[in-house]
Amino acid sequence: MGDGDKKAELKAQSRALGLGKRVIFLGNRNDVPSLLSLANIFVLPSLIENQPLSVIEAQLAGKPVIVSDAGGLPEMVQHGSTGIISPAGDPNSLCENIYNLLINPEYRESLGAKAQEWALNHWSQKKAVDKVLNVYEKVLSHRE
Repeated sequence: MGDGDKKAELKAQSRALGLGKRVIFLGNRNDVPSLLSLANIFVLPSLIENQPLSVIEAQLAGKPVIVSDAGGLPEMVQHGSTGIISPAGDPNSLCENIYNLLINPEYRESLGAKAQEWALNHWSQKKAVDKVLNVYEKVLSHRE
């Protein structure tokens, strides 16, 4: 995680594009909540994804998310409400969506607040525990 087989190639591409000081390859980290607190936007332009923990963490941190329309990502983000869904494999659309959030701080903050509210209702530990307890309660009530 964080150190894929394309890391050297991507670092070289970043240097060739003159982005060496703007793009940082952090690798595998244990301080994701701290890093998220420094971010304005979370972007996951994946081509194949189910339900990544990274999106959940970003939402819980109150960050507006931009995800692609691949796999299960559209089920995690309500377009225009809790984040932005961008067409997978379309870098122009992705850039436009990032730019729009960067130049509209009120919209960005609104998306982040709604993302956090949605996440707390869907992803919180309390919700997860409550769901598991409900399953046990249903099973036990059928046994009696």
